[in-house]
Amino acid sequence: MPSVQLSGVGRRFGDVSAVRDVTAVIPDGAFVTLLGPSGCGKTTTLRMVAGLESNTSGVISIGDQVVSDPSRSLFLPPEKRNAGMVFQSYAIWPHMTVFENVAYPLRLRRLARQDVRAKVMRALDLVKMAAYADRPAPLLSGGQQQRVAIARAIAFEPSVLLLDEPLSNLDAKLRDEMRIELRALQQRLKITTIFVTHDQEEAMALSDRIIVMRNGGILQDDTPEGIYFRPSTLNVAEFCTTSTIIPATVVASRPGPRSRVLEVRGDGWSGMVQSAADVSVGTAVSVVVRAESIRADVSPASPSSDQDIRWRGRIEKNVFRGFRRTLVVRVGETSFTVDAPPENDIGVDQDVTLSVSLRDTWSIPDATASRSGVAP
Repeated sequence: MPSVQLSGVGRRFGDVSAVRDVTAVIPDGAFVTLLGPSGCGKTTTLRMVAGLESNTSGVISIGDQVVSDPSRSLFLPPEKRNAGMVFQSYAIWPHMTVFENVAYPLRLRRLARQDVRAKVMRALDLVKMAAYADRPAPLLSGGQQQRVAIARAIAFEPSVLLLDEPLSNLDAKLRDEMRIELRALQQRLKITTIFVTHDQEEAMALSDRIIVMRNGGILQDDTPEGIYFRPSTLNVAEFCTTSTIIPATVVASRPGPRSRVLEVRGDGWSGMVQSAADVSVGTAVSVVVRAESIRADVSPASPSSDQDIRWRGRIEKNVFRGFRRTLVVRVGETSFTVDAPPENDIGVDQDVTLSVSLRDTWSIPDATASRSGVAP
């Protein structure tokens, strides 16, 4: 399967830049997610790859073929890009059966009848819908419609699969099941896939790489682990994790086993935090502490390690969520969010000690905290 390459791609609507200077490579056979809030440019970027929107700057290539380059007045229409697309609304035609929906793009390509049937049934079998081939589309559930939309997108064996929030209309349990099936299908077909979502958990579960977007530009292009554990900006940390952001100042810096280790001092606390690079003494940083990494204890116990950071605060909220309990703890001017075990039922207004290990910290220098390559 070919790669997809975007080089300096932009899209303007009058005076508005919906996408600006997007440069990225989606490797052969990889599952790459465009992740970001509504209006960040992720769907517009996907539609430009599909040929449903024309980029006003930059170059888009699929494999060795340039499919769009406005500087050369080059624009390949969607039907010549060999890309299958699944829309958020599924776009299933209600006057057709399941078989006819999937067969439609094949018939447009004027395939022989026997070839159409073979490809349709193979695609339906891959999404476990072969038994529903003759069912009228209006009689399908939401999950079944989504499977048919995917079957239609892969039936003609496209080079690239483009998915625009295809799971957002499903209920939570079915969405979780379909994530697993969609990832397994993509790996089985080894098809280069670009997926759009605003759901961070969905992106983490599905992707080989995640491209986080904001205001039309790329904030970070990394593995799911890199995005989650080592965010490059505060915008990424705040969108992709449930974290508490704490201001501090660097008082020392030294090499660590996996990254730099900074000694920092905040308002009434001090400790060691991880950093992507060396940071000068006296530099202001933002310390990122993920909610699930913070331990809460009613006793002012000693830290389990001399590299642990501790704070003393008071419980403001306690919300039971089934598999976890979310605590909101006030420490001075900072409100900490803590994901605790469900049995850790600490009463509101009770004093607690919060602690976090060095390995669960991350820091971002304030000079880069809001720098993202796009306008704030």
